[in-house]
Amino acid sequence: MKRLLHYFFLTLLSTGAYAQEYTVLQIASGYNADVIANGIGSSAVSTTIGVDNANFAYITADFQSTGTTAVTPNGLPVSGLFTSAANAAVQFQMGPYSGNNSLRFVAQNEGGTLTFSNQLNVSKLYLMVTSGSGNATVTGTLNFSDNTTQAITASTVPDWYNSTTLPVAISGIGRVNRANNVVDNPSGNPRIYQMTVNVLAANQSKLLTGVTLTKTSTAEGVVNIFGASAEIIPTCPSPTALVATTTATGATVSWTGPTTAPAAGYDYYYAQSATAPTTTTVPTGNVTVNTVTFSELATGQLYYFWVRSNCSATDKGIWKPITFTTGQLTTTYTGADISTDKVTTNTITSPTTCPGVLTVNVPAGYQIVSTATTYSMQTASDGYMSEQRSLLVCTTTGLSEGALASGVGSSGGTYQYNRSNLNIANGATGAVAFELRAWRTYGGSGCNVTYNKVVTGTWKVTITYALLPCTTPAAPTAVAQSFCSPATVSNLQATGTTGSTLRWYAAAEGGTALATTAAITTGNYYVSQQVQTCESTRTAVAVTVTTVSTPIVASQIFCQQGTVAGLVANGTAGATFNWYADATNVTALSGTTALSTGTYYVSEQIGTCESSRVAVEIIVSNVPAPVATAQTVCVGGTLSELSVTGLDGAVYNWYPTATGTGVLALTTPLATGTYYVSQQLGDCESVLLPVQVTINVVAVPQGAATQQFLPGATVAGLTVTTTAGATVQWYLLNESSDLVPVALNTALQDGVTYYVTQSLSGCESAPYGVTAVQTLGTGDFSEATVHLYPNPVTTVLNISSVAVIEDVRIYNAIGQLVLQQYGKATTTTIDVSELAAGQYNVVLKNESGAQKAFRIIKK
Repeated sequence: MKRLLHYFFLTLLSTGAYAQEYTVLQIASGYNADVIANGIGSSAVSTTIGVDNANFAYITADFQSTGTTAVTPNGLPVSGLFTSAANAAVQFQMGPYSGNNSLRFVAQNEGGTLTFSNQLNVSKLYLMVTSGSGNATVTGTLNFSDNTTQAITASTVPDWYNSTTLPVAISGIGRVNRANNVVDNPSGNPRIYQMTVNVLAANQSKLLTGVTLTKTSTAEGVVNIFGASAEIIPTCPSPTALVATTTATGATVSWTGPTTAPAAGYDYYYAQSATAPTTTTVPTGNVTVNTVTFSELATGQLYYFWVRSNCSATDKGIWKPITFTTGQLTTTYTGADISTDKVTTNTITSPTTCPGVLTVNVPAGYQIVSTATTYSMQTASDGYMSEQRSLLVCTTTGLSEGALASGVGSSGGTYQYNRSNLNIANGATGAVAFELRAWRTYGGSGCNVTYNKVVTGTWKVTITYALLPCTTPAAPTAVAQSFCSPATVSNLQATGTTGSTLRWYAAAEGGTALATTAAITTGNYYVSQQVQTCESTRTAVAVTVTTVSTPIVASQIFCQQGTVAGLVANGTAGATFNWYADATNVTALSGTTALSTGTYYVSEQIGTCESSRVAVEIIVSNVPAPVATAQTVCVGGTLSELSVTGLDGAVYNWYPTATGTGVLALTTPLATGTYYVSQQLGDCESVLLPVQVTINVVAVPQGAATQQFLPGATVAGLTVTTTAGATVQWYLLNESSDLVPVALNTALQDGVTYYVTQSLSGCESAPYGVTAVQTLGTGDFSEATVHLYPNPVTTVLNISSVAVIEDVRIYNAIGQLVLQQYGKATTTTIDVSELAAGQYNVVLKNESGAQKAFRIIKK
């Protein structure tokens, strides 16, 4: 078991992750003889020498020594391409029938080299070989691109008759005597064999450029090498199982793709020549599906087709070939096994009461130009294949083959029959009937399947058909036509003969017919009718195509429930607009149709012509009122401080009244009362929501406007009266007259006014000023020694004192110094006429430094 597993592992390593593939190797050089007779004419003319030393050559299925002699249906395929009988995966391509097609050598030590145009990495090489006039032995080498070689050990090339030394690639293909054009077509002979050469693992990574062979035997055998195929291990697996189906003027080729589809699809190439494409050949086309269809091909023409996988720009598979002939139709007999009738001897005119009957339906307008048939006859009981006789008859024409077909082999088994290029149904049309008449020369009497029979499902008749002669038809009739854009050739109308094909052109003469999908524009077009292959003259047709521009439209918003009538679009003057619920609905919406948020479609229509549709986004917005509660704000608060919530992206509008007029700026100062707010999305605004606003007024702290202090005192020593629970804050004025908070431990400064506020529920009162006056000496003022008058005062304030006064300062109610006067006297006057009415503090300072504050009222 270990040994088996090891072998399996090595096999995986050598073959890689891809399945094996086979390809034909294209011969670039090396042929030196033409040994295959083909076409019409003497075999001595279409060949240069015989396969053997007896002057016999191979023949093709279309060989006729004269135009009246019968063809040999079993000859080599006209295309030269065939599948090996030894390996159904291997195909061989014969060399050109019109030139040298064999590497032929006779004498000992004579040989030659075939070089390949499609050089590949190969694991096995298959050679088409045969020897005429006896067996031969050859040796040789495989030649690689790095100029190395691999020896081919001595191998026998069998005689082209009856050998089984090598696997048979093809047999029963007939031969012709080049001296007298007599065709010899014995069953199973002559043959071409398949010789296999295994490429060593070390050489499989090299490109195989060719093969050299040398005859080593002294016997008479004439070596012929016809071509080569190879087994490869690709990185880009190729398609398989190619199948072609044809019509009179078209064909469809399909195939089975690899398990993983090639990334760049499939390249294909087709031609009427057997010359195969190479790696540098520009493909005819590329498809991403496993089929390609051709039209307008020549009827009855043999075409060569190749396809390959296209995995990437640098990795492409090998070309896989198939041939097809247009105008061919195969019909298969589906009845029971066909009996054979007992005869001792018979001819092509012998009757039978049990033929197989099959009808082929020739397409209308065509006639048969060639017939082929295949079937299998099988023995039973003690019947022999050599006792089989058969004949194909066309009962429609009354013609039969010119000779009976006979089986070969004095034993039981199944014998395959294959004949082509028969002219027994030529010229027939419509339903054409065929009979397959089968006899046996041994066993019982009358019709039965006891000794020999035609196996059901194997009898096939393939006809090649061509057009019947035709008469040029009259030109079709047509009138001027008008269409809405977009319009195509398929919209054009003309009247012709029943069964004819109308062909439209852009010019009165010449050019190719327009495709039915081709777009048309305003102008003249020309129509002909075709019956079979005959085409009429052309009729001019004036065509008008009206193109309607698409409307210009933008997204639209409706704040309440709208209707289709409210939708807006712009376009050509005089056009109407059709609105639709979707892009394809044929029925336009009525103007009363209620709108909802979503996509609508609009077209522009002029007369009966309608433009393509444009998608329009419609929003129907019913904006709800925002959410807000009653709120309390501080004195000096603005609308921007009010709290309100609503939809994402909404804008809030504040109004002074419920009428919703006069939107307030967010900087508007608030007062106690009711305000009204809405929210707006785009152009849509909600209803108004009333919001109660209360102004929180906090009382100003109270206390002496002027307060004395001793040196070292702090702000904490100043005394004011505040509301219980309030937060007290002291300030100083900076140079910009802004209040700046100060700490309670800040030392007091003489003559400086300190400002105090109190805060309740987040609201702060207006400031109250307290002027600090430092007491420096023992001297003091008293009410009895100082007199200020008049009080209240209007213009001039008189001051008298026992002590000398050297400084007078007057502060307003918030502690700001508004007036100061210096001098040393016991009496002085101060002009206060410019002061505003209100309470003021007058601070007097005597020459000893003592200070005293007095309150006056200015009228």
